[in-house]
This record gives sequence, C-alpha cells and structure tokens, in this order.
Amino acid sequence: MRQFHNQSPGTPLDRRLKEMWAAVEQETGGRIRVRTFAGNDNIPGGDPEARDMLVSGALEFYTLMGGILDEVVPIADIQGMPFAFKNNAQVYAALDGDIGALLHQEALTKGIYAVPRACFENGFRHITASTHPIRNAGDLSGMKIRVPASEMFADCFRSLGAQPVSINTNRLYDALKSGMAEGQENPLAIVDGFKLYEVQRYVSLTAHMWSGYNLLANLAVWRRLPADVQDAIQRNAVKYVRLQRADNMALNASLQDGLAKRGMIFNTADTSGFRAPLADLPPLEGTPRNKGLDDAGRSRRQTGLIFALRRDEAGTRNASERSHGTLSHAEAFMVDIRHTTPAPIWPESLKDHWTLFLVEGAVLVVLGLAAMLVPVVASLAVALFLGWLFLIGGIVGAVTTMMHWRAPAFWWSLLSSIVTLIAGLLLVGWPVGGAVSLTLVLAVYLFAEGIASMMFAFRHRAPLASRWAWLFLNGVIDIVLASIVVALLPAGALWVLGIFVGIDFVFGGVSLIAMSLEARHAARNA
Repeated sequence: MRQFHNQSPGTPLDRRLKEMWAAVEQETGGRIRVRTFAGNDNIPGGDPEARDMLVSGALEFYTLMGGILDEVVPIADIQGMPFAFKNNAQVYAALDGDIGALLHQEALTKGIYAVPRACFENGFRHITASTHPIRNAGDLSGMKIRVPASEMFADCFRSLGAQPVSINTNRLYDALKSGMAEGQENPLAIVDGFKLYEVQRYVSLTAHMWSGYNLLANLAVWRRLPADVQDAIQRNAVKYVRLQRADNMALNASLQDGLAKRGMIFNTADTSGFRAPLADLPPLEGTPRNKGLDDAGRSRRQTGLIFALRRDEAGTRNASERSHGTLSHAEAFMVDIRHTTPAPIWPESLKDHWTLFLVEGAVLVVLGLAAMLVPVVASLAVALFLGWLFLIGGIVGAVTTMMHWRAPAFWWSLLSSIVTLIAGLLLVGWPVGGAVSLTLVLAVYLFAEGIASMMFAFRHRAPLASRWAWLFLNGVIDIVLASIVVALLPAGALWVLGIFVGIDFVFGGVSLIAMSLEARHAARNA
C-alpha cells in the first residue's frame, strides 16, 4: 500500500509518517505494509490528482489540508477559516474534538475515512513576496499571489484586492521564480523546506490562517482491514501526530532567524484591515467550484467565515466568557456549525411509503406494551415461536441433507439438522422450560456483550476520546443486567424474557414512527 504527502523528503511530516507506518507494520506482524512517498510521488497533477486517486481507490492513504479536501468534503473548509484560531492549543482542541468529529462524519459520505485525531501540523500561514512587504491590507491590492487549488483561498485573497493564482505545491517554486506570481502564503516551514528564500525577499507575518494535513484513507480499503490493524493505525496515528505537531511548531518558531540570515526581510503586518473585506466575500454560488454544493454546504462555509471574523471583533467578550469557563473558541465555532448541519437524505422508497412504516411502528409499540403488561404470555409466545422456527428449519435441513447425501460434510449437516429438530420439539412441547433456557441465553449474551464493550472501550480510549467512558459504562450496565437476570432464575424466567421483548418492541416501534414522520416531512418539502 502507498501513503502520499506533498512535503519534501526529510521534513517532520515525512519523517513521522515513515515512523508511524513502521510501527504499525511491526505491531501487526507485517500484515500491513505502507510505503510513504514524499512530494506525492511526483505525480503531475499534485494534490488534486492525489486526492482524486484516494477517492477512486487508486491510492490507499493520503495527507491533505482541508482547503483542498473541501472540493470533495465542503465542510473541510472550516479548518482554514481566516482568523478562526489564535494559537495552536485552540486549533488542536477543535480538530481533536467536535469539529474533527463532524469532518470525520462528512468524509464518510464521500468514501473517505478521516482518521480521528490525526491532523498533522502545517502551521499558521504568512505572506511572502518578491516585490514589496505587506504592511496592511492595502499592500495586497493588485498583487498576484499564489494560493492552493482551493476556491476558499482564492475567494479570501480576491476579497482583499489581490489577484489569486491557483498553483499546485509541486509547481510553487517554479511559479515564483518565473514571475507567474509575486508572492505566496504558507507557514515558515514551507518557505524553508521548498527553498522559497531563493525566489522571495519579504516575509510579512500575518498568521491569517492555520492549515494542517488530515490523515485520510480510502473508505473501502479501510473497511477491508481487520479490526486490530485499524486499531494499530489509529493508535499510532494519534501518537505520531502529537510528535509531528511538536516538531513542526518548534521548526516554525526557530526559522525566522535562519531565513533572515538568508536575506529575507521580516515585518509584522497590521491585519486589522483584513477583516472588513473578508466579511463581504462574494456569494459562493457565483463560483464554478461551488455549483455542486447544496444550500447547507454553502451556508456552512459562509457561516463559519463570518463567525470567525465576528468572534475576533468581539474578542473581549469571548475572552471573558472563556476565562469563566463558559465558552471556548471550538465550542463557540460549533454553535454556528450545528445550526447548518445538512438534512438527512431519505431514500425515495421510504418517502413514498412512510405510512407503511408508521403503521408498522404503531403495531410494534402496541405489541410491546402488551408484552410488558402480560410478560408471562409474551415469554411463552417467544418460546413457542422459536420452537416452531427450529422445528421447521430442522425438517427442511434434514430433507435437504438427505437429498444430497453424497455431498461433503453430509454427517455434520445431518447432525446439525437433527439437533435443530430436537430443540424445536422441546420448545414446542415444553415452552416453560424453553423460556427458562432462553432467559439463561439472554443472561449469557448480556454478560458477553458487557465484557466486549468494556474491553473495546478500554483498548480504543485514545481514538474515542471522552466517549470511551460512556461505552465502558454501557458494558458495566450490561453485566449488572445479566447478574439480575441470573438472580431471578428460574422463577423469573416466565416474565423477564417477556419484559425484555416488550421493551425492545416499544423502542423499535417508536424509532420507526419517528423515522416515518421525518420521511413524511421530507416528502412534503421535496
């Protein structure tokens, strides 16, 4: 398998990715081996081509920033909203929390698995130029500035009066050298790693955006991996992302002196004049790239940008709220995002036949309530139903086996049919004893489910973050329920099973009713 990234060999991203995959290979005993290719293996189309390869399945793993991923997953724009974050701590809290979880869910719908808590660091972006320093927004007027192949970047700099030129990373140096663009914007690590100091003279510290590299996998490829291999990848991704972030932060912080010695001239820009033009971005519908976005996608993008700017203007109030623990940057950001989450896409069959699902849900609720009112009858009914099911299955299985008596595993198939037939006869002929047996099976299932949930939660506590405790608690509750069921045997067997069946029917029926009503609403608003 292959892992692409767009950085130069030997950079923190390249080094940590290689270490991560080496650790995964060792942990899995060589069952998965992933080779890392710097510079996207020199494919001519750069990041957009690599992204499309990932979606199609031609590439297994890729790291990509949100501004380019947004062509496929529009909400990924959120990661690079101008002035949305003031420091790395705020960035990581958001990307490892709710914003990262939202991006993960949206990516799944596009055939991409965004590994949780695995966004590598690129850093806060600054503007470089060959012709003049950027002291304020006015200095960007008419300037040809290279931006990534992302409409959001182009929109932002167009609103600031610049002339954005979309150029892939693999052509960045040549474009600046030839004069196709006067300047560009990137973290200092990119300026150093791509030797842009050879073709740029001025560095204006603006910190106007943050960008990082999301660790992505083709969804079909990911789902084919065994669970323990997935776990090894996710666990090591969290570890090596943390190391790479520290590497890159230290590198960006240390580069100013080194770049100055190479002849680059630094200044700190006044970015206060950036905000008003960015608040007046043109409607997204006017750009070719956004014609494929639905209203919710456009709203998310615009809402996120406007919110970032307004929040910065109201910094004093927000700082006060944060100091009292009432509002974090990430939490406040999520308030607007949650209001623009896209509506679910309902299957046409569900919208056309919502009444059938509504009736089915109502019937299940009535049956569930009846089972809870007369649990003894419900328990015996379940035993008899399963008994007849086993009886018929055993007869059919035995007849089919005898018709193919020369087939391999004949005796095993015959024995299985006989056992099923005997189980059916016992349940039909002795439903009370069958109810006791089924209740015992229920207790064993709850106990096994509880142990499995607790083990899974503990082993995946890193990728699950704060949610692992809830899964662990669910396992504890299952074990407690199993213990109660065992304690009530044998006398309680005649009503415990009926109560559980009744509860299951009620919850299933309520879910169907709610789903059918939502589908009706969607059908009427279509």
